[in-house]
Amino acid sequence: MAGRYLVASVDSGNEVSEGNENNNTVPAKIPQ
Repeated sequence: MAGRYLVASVDSGNEVSEGNENNNTVPAKIPQ
């Protein structure tokens, strides 16, 4: 899995009440 990636984490402290607390991280491959 070579390449460059960006991993964004939102609401890591779970301050925002939501139905699914497991969807706060999104990985994405950066196009070259």
